[in-house]
Amino acid sequence: MKSFTRKKNLAWKEVNDKIVIIDLNGRRNFHQLNTMASFIWKECEQNVDITSLVKKVHEYFNCGDEDVEGDIKSFVEELHQKELLVACE
Repeated sequence: MKSFTRKKNLAWKEVNDKIVIIDLNGRRNFHQLNTMASFIWKECEQNVDITSLVKKVHEYFNCGDEDVEGDIKSFVEELHQKELLVACE
């Protein structure tokens, strides 16, 4: 199962339960994450797969797995496409 981790050379800071990320590699893009996205971002400090993320989000936010699984997959894929997360085999 594919897992993901945060890319190196990113500056980020948590402000009021939300995270702000600046990509220090060339483009210097700015990203602001909402509360749930910030939780997922912090969980990606080390290799984590989608199934584990869904379980952790479910436990922390007390929401149903079916409610969040698709959203989590889409969000992780978006971060991966923006080169903020890297895939680990």
